[in-house]
Amino acid sequence: MKRARSRPAAARRRLTFHAAVRDVLDDYRMNGRRSLADVERHVRLHLAPAFGRRRLADIGAADVRRYVLARQRAGARNATINRELSVLKRAFALAAAAGRLTARPHVALLRENNVRRGFFEADEFAAVRRALPPDLADLVSFLYVTGWRWRSEAARLRWTDVDFAAGEVRLEPGTTKTGEGRTFPFTTALRDLLARRRAGAPDGPSALVFTRADGTPVRSFTKAWATACRRAGVAGRVLHDFRRTAIRNLLRAGIPERVAMQLVGWKSRQMLDRYHIVSAADFVDAARKLDAAAATSDRDHGLALRAAPGYPSGMRLALVPWSDSAPATDAALRADLAAAGLDVFAWSDSAGATYTPHKHDHDETIVLVAGDMTFVIGGRDYTLGCPGDRLLLPAGTVHAARAGRAGATYLIGSAAAR
Repeated sequence: MKRARSRPAAARRRLTFHAAVRDVLDDYRMNGRRSLADVERHVRLHLAPAFGRRRLADIGAADVRRYVLARQRAGARNATINRELSVLKRAFALAAAAGRLTARPHVALLRENNVRRGFFEADEFAAVRRALPPDLADLVSFLYVTGWRWRSEAARLRWTDVDFAAGEVRLEPGTTKTGEGRTFPFTTALRDLLARRRAGAPDGPSALVFTRADGTPVRSFTKAWATACRRAGVAGRVLHDFRRTAIRNLLRAGIPERVAMQLVGWKSRQMLDRYHIVSAADFVDAARKLDAAAATSDRDHGLALRAAPGYPSGMRLALVPWSDSAPATDAALRADLAAAGLDVFAWSDSAGATYTPHKHDHDETIVLVAGDMTFVIGGRDYTLGCPGDRLLLPAGTVHAARAGRAGATYLIGSAAAR
């Protein structure tokens, strides 16, 4: 009996990093993770040489710190090191879940400060497009409008994803980075582009929309892209800049934030805060608006200040607790908002998610479904802590927000913008 009881402990002691990381790769394969190739590269080039056949139980926090320092000295960016550390953390987690590891070290991720700040003004984009071959010019024109990821989304787009009758292009669930489907309605430029490409496309609805001139898939065009950017006077730009450009163009056109985020494929508003970078033209426009405000007469300014608390939209700021004796349900809350003539939109935030101060051009009724959410308005907290609690948020009200420890799920009833 003594020998039988010691076998699990002996197995835990024998478990090596090499064996544990095989479980990670198998986990990625079973779940169809598209980042499998990246993980295999992290393991082959860096993690395996560092940890190899060491016993997993012998790898401690000090070993992880030494690995990080070595990678930093080798010139690796914090973002790259974090991806590698995530693989290591997953190996520990899977081993612990399988009972093959009794304790695991704390693996702290590094702070990342790699937010790129490139985007295209219309004239810059036109110059780059003119410097590219026609087949690549069409692809980047699509990216400029939609902001979709080029390699995993636009370059894999097929004619089965384009619906000319409905006037939209679609990504099916499971084909995007988030796993969710997406639809982008035709703009005039987008319809003209796709119609022209369809006229010259090979037969068969499953053919790719964007190909090289000889019909082969577009896999990489780093050299052609760098040359075009240099000739256009915008050297150093990257294709991912089109995502920042598209979201900024959508917001400039007055598209509501949540709609813009759905169109380009962002699930969290933190991404909007991370990538919505203003340009010099935005600053000039802000200064022009300040000049216009300063030129307003004192009398008119005073009237405007006095009118503000009245909320011209008719809605007044208010926190309305759920008072019904029956528990609030998602279906009932949706029906209530719809009966009020509001467009209903569901949203979820992860634990601790924050929103910087902003405002909307339309009234919103925000109803909590699960978790808790605190809105900060005028220095005061308005907390939705019970399912059914609602916040009446008039148009133009500047507010920040933060999700609680369990995150938050809520419904947003939007009235038409004034």
